[in-house]
Amino acid sequence: DVLAYNMGIGGTTTYDWQVAYDRLIKAMNPSQILLFLGGNDVNGLGETGEATALRLQQMLELMHADFPNANIVYVLSMPVPNNYSNGNFTIEYGRLVQAMKSYGEQNTSWLKTVDLEQYLTVNGVPVAEYFKSDNIHLTEEGYKVWIEQIKPLLVHENTVLKDTSNDVVG
Repeated sequence: DVLAYNMGIGGTTTYDWQVAYDRLIKAMNPSQILLFLGGNDVNGLGETGEATALRLQQMLELMHADFPNANIVYVLSMPVPNNYSNGNFTIEYGRLVQAMKSYGEQNTSWLKTVDLEQYLTVNGVPVAEYFKSDNIHLTEEGYKVWIEQIKPLLVHENTVLKDTSNDVVG
């Protein structure tokens, strides 16, 4: 059996995970890591795409150094309606996506990068039924698409999931 923990905490930024790294990632000694992070830095903090990408790259390199045999998967920021139209991301969000896409292409020996753009859009437009009315978060249908693309890279048939995303972290 494989045991998996959901350590996701909504609304967090790269800064939050830098602070929590030792307690929430390193302490788990993971054999697999799925990282979906960065969009809140650009959208919530007003950071540049390049600065956010640099912090993400540093974090991914730290994970790889700490867990050289781990299966590490990074999910690129998604084409959400608030940040994507006519086949293009907003400027800084696009810079983040492009920088991380390029980084993933340069590090294929230890990093898998997931690009959901082609699965969440049609003709350059985000599929409305995949996104909640806030134009950011996925609906149940959107998560089905997410799972279909990510599950083969990460989850084994006999995985036991333990969701700790609502646990209080002290």
